[in-house]
Parts: sequence; C-alpha cells; structure tokens
Amino acid sequence: MSAINLDTTWVDEYSGDPQTSQIFGKTKTLEEGVKHILKLSGSTQTKLIRMLENVKTKFGKSVIIFNPGVKSYESALRKAENATGVPNQILRLNDGYRASILSEDIHIIPEILTYLDQLLPAHHFEKMSVLNTFEKPWPNGYRDYNCRLKDLENHGIVGELQIHFCPIKFFSQTVGHLSYEILRTLDPNDPNTENVKKALQTIATAGYNSALEIKDECCFDKINELKQKYEIKENEENEFNRLQSLNSSGLGKKKLWGYKKRKTVYKKRERKGRKETREKKETREKKETREKKETREKKETREKKKNTFKK
Repeated sequence: MSAINLDTTWVDEYSGDPQTSQIFGKTKTLEEGVKHILKLSGSTQTKLIRMLENVKTKFGKSVIIFNPGVKSYESALRKAENATGVPNQILRLNDGYRASILSEDIHIIPEILTYLDQLLPAHHFEKMSVLNTFEKPWPNGYRDYNCRLKDLENHGIVGELQIHFCPIKFFSQTVGHLSYEILRTLDPNDPNTENVKKALQTIATAGYNSALEIKDECCFDKINELKQKYEIKENEENEFNRLQSLNSSGLGKKKLWGYKKRKTVYKKRERKGRKETREKKETREKKETREKKETREKKETREKKKNTFKK
C-alpha cells in the first residue's frame, strides 16, 4: 500500500485543476483514495451525461456525445501512481468522470460553448480551468476544448469535459497516435532523432490544417470504430494485468484460458464492426449516386421541355 501525496506543484495550464483534497477524510493509502474518487464519480458521471443530452437535442445530428463511463480502476491507479515523476500524486486523478462532445461542423463549436455556459450552473456544475486551443492552436495545428468541472452537489469532485472537431480527432487518433508511438521509441542520443521529429511535426501540421477543410460524412462512423477498438484493447490490457497477479494459482490459470478465448471473440466483433461500417459507407455512396442521377435526369427533362416550348 502506498501513502497519499497531496502535492500540487505539478499543476499548469495543460494539466487542468487538481482533484479536490477535501474528499479524502481519513483515507490514508493511494489505493483507497483512488477507489473513493471513482465511487463518488459514478453519480456525477450519470448527471453529466444527462446534462449533455440537452446538447444532443439542440444540435441534433451535427454532434455525438461520448460517454466512456467512469475511469477504470487500473487506469486511474496508473495515473495517480505517476511512474514518470513524483510518485503517488493522487490529485492528478482529475478525470474520474468524463465525457466529450464530437462535432462534424467546426463552425457550431462556439454555439456549443455558449450553450454549455447556460447548462452548467443549472445542473450545479462549476466550470474551472479551460484550455481552448480552437482559439489558440498548438504549434502543430491541433485544436480541441478541454475544461475541468466541479460537481457542487457531490463534495466538489473534479472531472473532465472535452469538445472535438471530428476530422481533427480522427487524424489525431490515427496518424497523430502513430507519431506519438514513434517519438517514444526515438533515442535522444541518435543524431537523426531531431530530423525525424521535424519530419513528424511537418506531417502533423499539414494533416491538422487539412482536416479543417474536410467535410467527411463518415467521420462519426470512423471514430466509433476506433473507439470500439481502443475499448477492446484497454479491456484486454486490464484483464491481462489482473490475471497476471492470479497466475500463480490454479484459479488464475483457468481464468487466463477464459481470457484467451474472450480475446478471440473480441477480434471477431472488431472485424464485424469494420464490415458494418464499410457496408454503411457503401450504402450511403450508392444512395448519393442514385440521387445525383435522378437530379441530372430531372434537369435534362426540364431542358427538353424548355427547348420544345421555344420551338
């Protein structure tokens, strides 16, 4: 068991506000603190999604609401343990409850923000720190909106709300994520590292700037497919880590066999999801082609009638 560290010197404009320290009471260990945050986050997660349903009602098909649910214990503990810095900083766990709004139209995002400013007080949320890179983009062109919320009806617990423009989010989760993975493997002592970094930066900048001009009617479907893929991967990692701790017992070995069997099922579901997305796209394209053909035929018919009338 690890002792709780309530340090807040790590806070900056990118990290967001720390979790409130007042919720811990007599909690002494990191593991107990993480469980307590996640337990409190449950009711606020429900309330947050209920509030965001109003956004969906107002903006209709232009937006989708992502409800990832309360952060998993394994993921929350990893964040609080902070293996790459000062350990056991539990106040880093400021996204126990979270949600995001995804828009296919970048021009309505200011309207969404204005509407949220009306909704938050009505649902007893306080808006805390805001990082709005739609107004001030990152050097590589990436844009999103990220703010911390405080639930005034639930011990002031802190969570996260994000807003994304769909094409930028999709580019970030595909090419952007791949660039990040490459950067993690680079050797800082290699003389070619800086050249690789510059090349990746150039690709990212071009991609994010191009994404601003894209109108992709399949973007929501693509994001949903990626979301399912990442959820399956996260579930597999959490399950594998849990079973590793049990593997010394016969029960652990039996569950590990079941895990491998479920992993096969997950892969089949993933393939099925890709197939369904592809079929939806093909159906939409066929419909658009048919509509264009009908429009063209109607236009030609009108032209023939006009020519006949003139004669």
